[in-house]
Amino acid sequence: MKSLTTLSEPRREPDASGDPLAYVWAVLSGLLLPVLVVLIGLLATVLNEGGLSDRIVQLGTHLYVPLPASFVAQDALAELTQLLLITLLVALVFCFAVWRHRRSADARASRIVKGLHRRLLTQSLRRAELEGAAAQHLHADELIGDHLPMIQSGLSLWYRSIPRSVLIFIGCVVVALLVNVWLALLAVVSGVLVWQLYQKLHDSEKTELSQWEVPRTRKRMAELVGQAPLLARLQAQGLADQAFGSELDTLYRRLD
Repeated sequence: MKSLTTLSEPRREPDASGDPLAYVWAVLSGLLLPVLVVLIGLLATVLNEGGLSDRIVQLGTHLYVPLPASFVAQDALAELTQLLLITLLVALVFCFAVWRHRRSADARASRIVKGLHRRLLTQSLRRAELEGAAAQHLHADELIGDHLPMIQSGLSLWYRSIPRSVLIFIGCVVVALLVNVWLALLAVVSGVLVWQLYQKLHDSEKTELSQWEVPRTRKRMAELVGQAPLLARLQAQGLADQAFGSELDTLYRRLD
């Protein structure tokens, strides 16, 4: 609950509004995976029985799939070919929807955190009179180096999960329950294990760019925040704004 509470404020930022098309991709990617599971079950039935002769195909204890009469009137090879083409088409649409939804989630999170970076520079000028410029540099170093990257990562994962992951989970569990109750339990346990494996792989995935260039850019931005109050007294605040904006753009180009 603490992490969700932390993300609730950034999700109310003015830049948090998302593209309406992103919700379309989220719903598509969430609903097409259970459809793929059913299509693969139909393919397995065609291969196992040498074709489909009944209009109602039973894929599990309670899962029945109705088929058009024109489809079951064909020979087994035609049925297999059509099912395979439909499955490939649905899989391509699913992959494209997942890709577009992830790109949209990452862009949305980046837009929010970029706005937070700019607000940090503005607030440092206000607080410098009370705490001093040196204190602003320390606060900025901690925020830019640690907290804001964590917020961006959390926002991106949030926007990827809602509603796509919820729809995938509900759809797959419903299909599994219709097929077999024990299969549903296995699906839930497997999902938890796969998620834990993904977290370990994601945490260990580090490149030279993230180890050197990105931290250096963030450190430079923290230094500029600390120098901004002094530049403001020298009537050179515009220079600090320009330099900070340039470093901010450089940071997000490297992250992309």
